[in-house]
Amino acid sequence: MKCKNEWIQVLKMLACLLITNSHCMYPATLLKIGGASSVFQAGGGWGVTLFFAVSGYLSAGSGAPFGAWLRKRYLRILPVSVIMVIVYYFVSSSQMPFPHFLCVAYWFVTAIVIYYPVFYLLDHIKHGYLAGIAAYCILYAILYICIYDGGFFVEKEGTSFFKSFQYFIVMLMGGLYKKQKARLKLRSIPVELGLILLGIGIWALEYALMTFFKTGYALQFLITVSRCAVVIPILSLVDDLQEKKPLTLKKNGFIDRIADSTLEIYLVQIAFLPLINKLEVPYSILVFWVTAIVGGCLVHQVYTGLIDNIFQSTGDKAAK
Repeated sequence: MKCKNEWIQVLKMLACLLITNSHCMYPATLLKIGGASSVFQAGGGWGVTLFFAVSGYLSAGSGAPFGAWLRKRYLRILPVSVIMVIVYYFVSSSQMPFPHFLCVAYWFVTAIVIYYPVFYLLDHIKHGYLAGIAAYCILYAILYICIYDGGFFVEKEGTSFFKSFQYFIVMLMGGLYKKQKARLKLRSIPVELGLILLGIGIWALEYALMTFFKTGYALQFLITVSRCAVVIPILSLVDDLQEKKPLTLKKNGFIDRIADSTLEIYLVQIAFLPLINKLEVPYSILVFWVTAIVGGCLVHQVYTGLIDNIFQSTGDKAAK
């Protein structure tokens, strides 16, 4: 989806790089935080937050019928994801039954496939976002109390139900901002930056409590709170930047390519990670980044080219 506000592309690129960095196996350190094996991997959750906030922002307010809207998005993500799941299945030599592997190999894809129809419904009913956020908070509280086990659980490695569930509110808040921009836009870059730093500070404080003091596990909901807290300030910031400092990106330049290839970069890096991790550091780090970025961009270019040709062919037949 081409963004009129090019600052959105910058957000998507940043999200992609943060997610990719979180999967790179850096040398282990004493600072093992959350599900990461190294402190250098920190930030993946923020990348996912940016992605779902932007997804909600861009997806809100569509006048397309439900079937057409959903088909367009599923066509964009499902075929290429299934192809890469097959590659990942053989590369990883998994013994898991393939139908199960198909659902859990890429939690990110599974989550958004579930998010989309619910998001569309809430987007098209009166006060849908507020109702959805209220219902989400009630269910979140119930799940949190039931799942809490005295350890780190809000964002485990790989696929977990709670991990997939917790990001839906970020997407809803992105949609809410789009619908209520006139009321929610902060219109002050210093205020927006201050609120973003506050949200990151809440996240950092909670992780510090768990990492250094081995306490604060009951307060892990603050991680979700911190991510929700930055959504509106970040989206308001990019809107203000577009008004005050409009950005014109070079078509198919570095930022554009990375931003548009976010999905494929994610799919490629996970699929080939088992092979890359067999290499020694620092070679594995270099190979990982090159494989993820170059491979992901190439897969995106090939896949979108095929999709465009299919639509063009279908359109030509319809015209005849």
